[in-house]
Amino acid sequence: MRPTRTIRASVAALLALALLTSCAGDDPEPPPPSAPEPTPTPEEPVFAPLTGLEVPEALEHPALSAKIDNNPLARPQFGLERADVVFEELVEGGTTRYAATWHSDIPEEIGPVRSVRPMDPAIVGPYGGIIAYSGGHFIEQMQATGVTNVIHDSGQYDDVFHRMPDRIAPHNLLLSAEEVVDRFSDLDAPDELWAFAGEASDSTAQSGGAEASLIDLVYSPGESRSWECTDDTWTRSQNGQPDLDSNGDQLSATNVIGLSVEVQYVRGDVPETLLVGYEGAGFVSSGCSSVPVTWSQESVNDPLVLVTEDGDEIELAPGNTWIQLVPVTGSTSVS
Repeated sequence: MRPTRTIRASVAALLALALLTSCAGDDPEPPPPSAPEPTPTPEEPVFAPLTGLEVPEALEHPALSAKIDNNPLARPQFGLERADVVFEELVEGGTTRYAATWHSDIPEEIGPVRSVRPMDPAIVGPYGGIIAYSGGHFIEQMQATGVTNVIHDSGQYDDVFHRMPDRIAPHNLLLSAEEVVDRFSDLDAPDELWAFAGEASDSTAQSGGAEASLIDLVYSPGESRSWECTDDTWTRSQNGQPDLDSNGDQLSATNVIGLSVEVQYVRGDVPETLLVGYEGAGFVSSGCSSVPVTWSQESVNDPLVLVTEDGDEIELAPGNTWIQLVPVTGSTSVS
């Protein structure tokens, strides 16, 4: 007896179901839905504390300050063009020396290095870190700041100093700057001593000052300095001649600060610029603009305070800064 059509249909349906079930068991499980890619968080920009310029990563090493010779026999100097901040100060005989600080850009060598003067603790104290010099009568005052003193001929750091054979002493002493900073890499990096505008055009001088193209400074009879502004950069001259670095390029600055200072004489003929506990008039020039300021300083480890005539804090343009400490017996003029 042959199966009926109904039985044949049921058998066919069961066979089809079995086939489908068998095939389904062989299929892989569908992958779980993928999680969306996380959106990367933009990194906060990092700025050098002594220039306000953006840098690739935080500068965690200490600042290095040094006393730099400005005798004609010491020119051109080495490394001044790479300093973050340079102070020019009156010394014996109406001449000048520099107290310069490097942090964002450490040269292999700097110099010629000379001895300290009584105002140097107040100049370099706020930076902390290291101060290098060749000696002098004011070592105890400098050591009292807490800054690490690297002194030539002290018997402790003689390996990082050497004299150039093609210049005469004492105008030929160089310091291995990179080596010194590496040796004291555990010291703290400096704080930001002055405020910097986000853009040069927002600096106090450029946003609220008057146009300026020439700065004339007289330290003493026969010792004049000038700065000329072109394309928002100040270029420097001494006694009417371009002031050149060791590469033959004219020294330049983003910010030029001129401060009128009182000077007293110690140990006979050594001028001491009076900073701590004093205040006076001055100017800040950024770009081809300049604004009057008042300056003051509370202690050797506090930075100079610079405010406008309205008492507002100065904001510098991002870049390097030269500070001219001009005796009130000299003169400053901005035009």
